[in-house]
Amino acid sequence: VSATPGKTKTINFFLVNKRFFLVDLPGYGYARAPKPMRDSWIELIDWYLRETNYLKGLVHLIDARRKPTKHDLEMASYLSKLGIPAVAVLTKMDKLKKSQCLPAVECACEELGFDEDQIVPFSSKTGVGRKALLEALDDLVTGAEAA
Repeated sequence: VSATPGKTKTINFFLVNKRFFLVDLPGYGYARAPKPMRDSWIELIDWYLRETNYLKGLVHLIDARRKPTKHDLEMASYLSKLGIPAVAVLTKMDKLKKSQCLPAVECACEELGFDEDQIVPFSSKTGVGRKALLEALDDLVTGAEAA
């Protein structure tokens, strides 16, 4: 997972604790790349989501400072259609005022059509949400309900 949005250009596999693979997909919605390249990423992601037999779920990273984008909404709808369990991680929670945190979670739930337990408020700087994210990943890997 790159620190720069839109940096991932291929599907990258990371073996975690010799237990499961974390698969990093291109961030097609935010990427600062030419449209033809973004379109090829969408095709690659679509192929992967439809064709892999090993996918347990998807963790969708969304900037908490913004409402979910058109691409985020399309992805949530597509995952639902494919029956793929999903968790949305609201990143950069440390950039929000305390009074903005709950409204950001509520907005994500409403816009994405997710239950609150499918939303993980997260900050890589402060560690907020780390435990909840690890639990959500464990639930996805073991086949339990998302988050």
